Amino acid sequence: VREFGRFIFAVTANGELYRIDRQKWQLDARFPTQGMPIDRNPLVKTPDGKRLFLLQSRAISEIDMTTGNAKWIAAPPMPLSAGSGIAGNRIYFIAGKNVGSWQIPPKR
Repeated sequence: VREFGRFIFAVTANGELYRIDRQKWQLDARFPTQGMPIDRNPLVKTPDGKRLFLLQSRAISEIDMTTGNAKWIAAPPMPLSAGSGIAGNRIYFIAGKNVGSWQIPPKR
């Protein structure tokens, strides 16, 4: 679960992304995603709070904050299994017994 502006985003165990309107405190939209989320901390926000990413076992997606859609942007270098975090311009994650990272590209 991550807050982003007036919305709260949550991803379910079956991979659906929920957007909740904090002002109305109701489910605003549901979006399908591409695959299952990783076990822990699948939603990560950049330190500046301007971008939100969804990590799944075989996909890294960026959440469009206007539409709420999850847009695939990269395949991770290895299947992700659990945990994630951001430091600087890199997303760190667990892949099996390894720790990997992926550089966040500049916003287009």
